Amino acid sequence: MRMRAQYDVAVQGSGGAPSAGSSWQYRPGGLVAFVVGIGFTGGFIGGLKYVETDAVCRSWHDTNTPAQEYTWSAHYSNVFGIQASCGSCHVPPSFLPSLVRHIQASTEV
Repeated sequence: MRMRAQYDVAVQGSGGAPSAGSSWQYRPGGLVAFVVGIGFTGGFIGGLKYVETDAVCRSWHDTNTPAQEYTWSAHYSNVFGIQASCGSCHVPPSFLPSLVRHIQASTEV
């Protein structure tokens, strides 16, 4: 019986599973931080993808002539029905090079 009491004290002192009479409480701060982090990451990546759309590119850059040429080209209308956007050619597909390109492009606006 004495060994069991020593074991219980050792487990409680080492951060093990709490017993019924312990003062250990569940703290949701880590879960909240995780959810906020996921939301921030999703919003950040979504924002990067949004600024690659043609509407945003045309609103920021003077693209009257390139936009007319684009609508007459196979990039806009072709037999396959696939349409390339500005970001398809001007932004790298992987995350880090894309982020670097967005930072560089922020000085071009």
